[in-house]
Amino acid sequence: MHGLFPTRKGPLPSPGERSTLQGTVAKVTYQNPEGRYTVLRLEVEGFHDVTVVGEIFPISEGEEVRVTGLWKTHPRYGLQFQAEQWQKLEPATLEGIERYLGSGLIKGLGPTYARRLVSSFGLDTLRVLSQEPRRILEVEGIGKGRWQKIMQAWAKQKGMQEVMVFLQGHGVGSALAVRIYRALGPETVAKVRGNPYSLAHEVHGIGFLMADRIAEGLGIKGNSPLRVRAGILHILSKLTEQGHCFVLLDSLKSNTVSLLGVDEGVIDDAVRELVAEGKVVKESGTEESSRIYPRLLFQAEQNVAAAIHRLLSSQSCLSSARTRNLEQNQASMDLLLEEKQRQAVLQALQHKVSIITGGPGTGKTTLLSHLLTLFRYGDVSFALAAPTGKGRQEDGGDSGGGSQDHPPSARIQPSARWVSTR
Repeated sequence: MHGLFPTRKGPLPSPGERSTLQGTVAKVTYQNPEGRYTVLRLEVEGFHDVTVVGEIFPISEGEEVRVTGLWKTHPRYGLQFQAEQWQKLEPATLEGIERYLGSGLIKGLGPTYARRLVSSFGLDTLRVLSQEPRRILEVEGIGKGRWQKIMQAWAKQKGMQEVMVFLQGHGVGSALAVRIYRALGPETVAKVRGNPYSLAHEVHGIGFLMADRIAEGLGIKGNSPLRVRAGILHILSKLTEQGHCFVLLDSLKSNTVSLLGVDEGVIDDAVRELVAEGKVVKESGTEESSRIYPRLLFQAEQNVAAAIHRLLSSQSCLSSARTRNLEQNQASMDLLLEEKQRQAVLQALQHKVSIITGGPGTGKTTLLSHLLTLFRYGDVSFALAAPTGKGRQEDGGDSGGGSQDHPPSARIQPSARWVSTR
């Protein structure tokens, strides 16, 4: 049960009272696999076992921890300690070391081998594991194979502990710290120190603002070139999500100043550096009207233009005579089209590439349906393709029978890398 009330000399702690507790994990009652929530019992001197709850992960029985947070009263389980920050400590007693190593946290070490290690090295056991690992081979029953397994698990555990301490020291919660470690692995600390803004791209759940807070804790702030470049890339990314392919330089400057509170002069330098690194493209124009593209979107525009040029440069599969026949059919068929729609159908028959635009309800689907009716009436084969399920449903639903309907990412395999049909 969770609801054992702690006892100590003097009055019980009051709900809302802030405290720091240090003790040994007696039992992990519940632990979310993703590390989002843990319930454990902590042995604290002067108390019965204290129920501690919060984002404490990874943690195992026998480990020594220090937790800071607030006391609270759960309506069902009674007095609990809500951990806001926590830190692992190395066990300081023989019993604590044995329980820690025998908890199953270190692969290759169970209760039996943990007892043998502590019997051999006493309070120096953890130091020996870290600093003189080959001495572990002196312990009865530990051969080279088991030794390698133990040392690999020990290095992984120590590395993860160092990462957790580092990230929590910079305001990152334990669940998010675990996610960062899983994404970046043993090199987490080095990567974060080198460029904390990479977290926004590599770890789900971390945005630019959180990465910026971590960076500030590492001394990267103000007009730092790394910060300004990251801010510019963040702004371009947000504008891309809104449907923009580029931003004018003067607009980029005002957005960057608003986001970062930096001088405009450093923005020009940052843009030049990003261009040199190949991360953005600056299209020529006046200084204020220069277009700043993310490199991939600039390449996408170039590829679209090249693809349209190829289409326009090649011969149409419709002969001039057949086109005239379709135009005559268009004039004779009783199609309920407005004059502008009729003109659009004629232009589509006369040109190899047509773009139909308009808001909802302006007749795009109706126009396409009538164009396909003409093709079907004139015995012209055609194929439909749509990048989204909705578009496919709308086009296919109104096209009638006889067409080849290509679902997203199926038979159509364009060579241009910019096409995405997910």
